Amino acid sequence: INMQNIVPASDVTIASLQELLNSSYVTNEVDAEGRILATTDSGLKVFLTLNEANKLVKFSLGFRIKEDASEEQKLELANRINDKIILVRYAIPTPEVLVADYFLPYAQGIIPTQIINSLKLLDKVCLAGIREHDTDSIVA
Repeated sequence: INMQNIVPASDVTIASLQELLNSSYVTNEVDAEGRILATTDSGLKVFLTLNEANKLVKFSLGFRIKEDASEEQKLELANRINDKIILVRYAIPTPEVLVADYFLPYAQGIIPTQIINSLKLLDKVCLAGIREHDTDSIVA
């Protein structure tokens, strides 16, 4: 894969994303649900999925939350990070998980370096956001 060529939207598939991750030496695997699980430079595990109807690559990762964290602490953390970090959306979909996600549109095609750069950006932004804004130390 030439990292500068535009991959047309019709060619953006889980298989083509995995091929581009492999060509960039990003450790990854496809799980039973057809999601790519990629490992960032710092060791974060990021799921990549496709929303084909809206032509979006979804990057998502989860952080465990300590069991003794209150509902108020969890919501305050997600809101605090969402207020400060615009690029990534944070939510608490289940009691013990803080999820961060980011969407990359590909309706006009995608440049392979966008995928790699998005992974690197998520790695930095998510870790920094938690370090800076988890004032109650509820992320495990």
